[in-house]
Amino acid sequence: MKKYIVTIVNELYEKGIQKDGNLEWKWKGIVHYGGTHGMVPIVYMMLRAVEIIGAKNFKSRIVKALKETVSQLAKIQLNSGNFPASSKTKEVDEHVYFCQGSTAAVLMFLEAYKQFREHQFKVAAFGCGESVWHRGLVLTGNGLCHGITGNTYPLMQLASYKNDNKWKIRAH
Repeated sequence: MKKYIVTIVNELYEKGIQKDGNLEWKWKGIVHYGGTHGMVPIVYMMLRAVEIIGAKNFKSRIVKALKETVSQLAKIQLNSGNFPASSKTKEVDEHVYFCQGSTAAVLMFLEAYKQFREHQFKVAAFGCGESVWHRGLVLTGNGLCHGITGNTYPLMQLASYKNDNKWKIRAH
């Protein structure tokens, strides 16, 4: 199994590496950031693979590119803590769903913080959490993508990480 996961991560790296050392994947010429159809879940899954299998099993340039990519994603975080849906809408502060916006980014930033211990990743994760708490408790259904389930999940992750009453209350 390890061999296949390493192969997949290597393929993702090769398809996403840019001249500046960052990773980026485009769909129809646009970089999407969202949690179900964008960069955030790809980076998150690559980070999880590195954590589970161990960084020593990956080329150091992959781990370095992941760290740099998360740093770049932290820089595009909007003042509200939310994320734009795509590179085409970088200034638009609109959706706070699991598939778009800050919701899924919580998971990516927490994972990056666990691995790299960069304070900016922790700050970005909790900024995303604040955005979800204030604007993302959607009532359009129970689903992961556009529902309360998807927007509650990152709050539970923050509560688990931080272990304080504020996030526990918000998560429940």
